[in-house]
Amino acid sequence: LGLQSLTFNQMSLAERICHSKYKTLDEFMHANRPELLVVLTQDAKLCIETDQSPKMSDIDRLYGEGAAACWLATIMSFVNDNLSPSARMETGMIKNAARVFTSKYHYFKASEFMLFFCNVMTGKYGRLYRSLDTPTLGDYIINNFMEERGNMISSMYEQQRRQVQEEHAVLTEEEKRQNEVIMRRIYDKLGMRWTD
Repeated sequence: LGLQSLTFNQMSLAERICHSKYKTLDEFMHANRPELLVVLTQDAKLCIETDQSPKMSDIDRLYGEGAAACWLATIMSFVNDNLSPSARMETGMIKNAARVFTSKYHYFKASEFMLFFCNVMTGKYGRLYRSLDTPTLGDYIINNFMEERGNMISSMYEQQRRQVQEEHAVLTEEEKRQNEVIMRRIYDKLGMRWTD
């Protein structure tokens, strides 16, 4: 679709935030450039939980089909350049892998992909003994990152559930107090004595 085709009401929250911050793909890519990978991913939990980072599908909707793959390819090229020469991918492989990953994981947020590639670059998923390629990255996503991401999302939902339960418990206590006030009035009208 592209930015011109979307009205503000058709945009998701993340798309609205992204659109208000970055009018063009170039602005988005500059703000989320690879050189900031480590800085932007210092808080892994925030990278996963934020609702302010656009998903790959959001980026394509805002800036045009293939925009997310273009951005991800710059991230992947940076990571690739920081690997030992024997582990590096060819440019064509990077572009193809970026297209595959933004299509398959279209629901990943930019912050999640940045976290993933920061983890790859720092060796969190293990040392690379062979070249970095699409299957290797796919294995890292499936066997490592998806579990890590899932655990963080589960933890977030559990925390939200507990918070709702606590709020509900507070409301229940308030309801108990209101019921007690009503019962005291009824007892008073009936001439009966209320006992605690």
